[in-house]
Amino acid sequence: MQQPFFKEALDTESAKTFRDGLWDALDAYIDSNEDNKEKIPDFNFVEIIFGDLTKNQLSLSEIFKKIKQYVLDKGYDQAHQIFQELSTLDINSKYAAVFLEDEQNFSQSVVAIHEPTKNKLKKQITDFSTPSDHRDELVLLMMHDRSQKQSYNGYLVDANPFTIMLPSNQEELLMEKEEGKIAHTRRENKLLFEEIDRVISEDKSGSNRIQIIVKSGPHYTVLDIDKKNRSCLVIDAADDSRQNRFHQMPNFSHLIDKVIYVKSPDIPSGKVDPPTIKGSLQKDSCSCSIFALDHSFIVATFPPDLHERLGSQAKQEGERLFSVTWNQLSPEMVKNSQSTTVIKHYIEENPSSKEQILELTQNNTRNYGFEATKQEFLQIVNHYCKTCSDNELQERLRHTTSQSSQLESDSTQIYNV
Repeated sequence: MQQPFFKEALDTESAKTFRDGLWDALDAYIDSNEDNKEKIPDFNFVEIIFGDLTKNQLSLSEIFKKIKQYVLDKGYDQAHQIFQELSTLDINSKYAAVFLEDEQNFSQSVVAIHEPTKNKLKKQITDFSTPSDHRDELVLLMMHDRSQKQSYNGYLVDANPFTIMLPSNQEELLMEKEEGKIAHTRRENKLLFEEIDRVISEDKSGSNRIQIIVKSGPHYTVLDIDKKNRSCLVIDAADDSRQNRFHQMPNFSHLIDKVIYVKSPDIPSGKVDPPTIKGSLQKDSCSCSIFALDHSFIVATFPPDLHERLGSQAKQEGERLFSVTWNQLSPEMVKNSQSTTVIKHYIEENPSSKEQILELTQNNTRNYGFEATKQEFLQIVNHYCKTCSDNELQERLRHTTSQSSQLESDSTQIYNV
């Protein structure tokens, strides 16, 4: 007998907890099946519904209406188990209060007053309870702040309009199912990398290397771009599967010929099954923006020939794809790790860096480096919120690159890579 996909009933405490529970379930499903997505019927529609929840622009009633229509068109027996279970949920009396509350929330939001930037910033740096929260204002303000302190040229690119929010076109809809999915993914990549190419080509900083933080869903990944070398370094603290799209950049970009990505090392688990665990830095599902920002700030201070140095020690994964691990980077890059096991393994692989990494993590105290970074960001955000009007804050969010080359000399601190 087939086990139910939603083994535990979705939370009925409130519309928010219901949405969060559904988002978490779909996020986990997408992440665990990313490599086999082409073989899974309805996977594309799972991503569409996940995108609807992420964007938070449709009420639950509207989302479930889409699901019911999809199941009706496809036929109940042919629909994915996820949608079979969800298609009748909105008429289950157990969830009536949840749907009513959600409908009221959306009715009120139509006439809601624009939320002040200060309020958004304060929530984005203090409330990490909801994995699906977007933290664009936090990312942009921290980029602005750093650009005033060192030579830093950061950009935020929202991938969602080019990916999960991109509807299938008529040509794709007329194709066979699998063929249509492949064509749609190629169009997503083409549009996204055209946008990234635009950001690179329009950069007026005068710097050879720039940092782009890309938002995919609510997840943030760092791209360090070397224009002259025509290469991209991909840094994702969670080693999230959504970064895999960037591994294909040379196939679509007119400005990037080579990708190096940071791959989490396999760490001995001390068990028979599994014998190893993935040594990613980020272990929660909420803090990617903190990791991405800090990594972009640190990598901006690395030597100009960073990509050449990493390329000489990287493992070739494909014709134009290479990888390095966290163990090959400086202690500053791993100090925020949420796993003491990862830090311990780093020390074993880099005994000469033991003293430095232990100082940065207070003798490998759990979450010490991460919490220190978060508190630093909190102080900076609070300072701007206290000293700037809302209009002044919005103006700062528009300026995330160093305005002159005089700060180049401030970036003389060189880290080992």
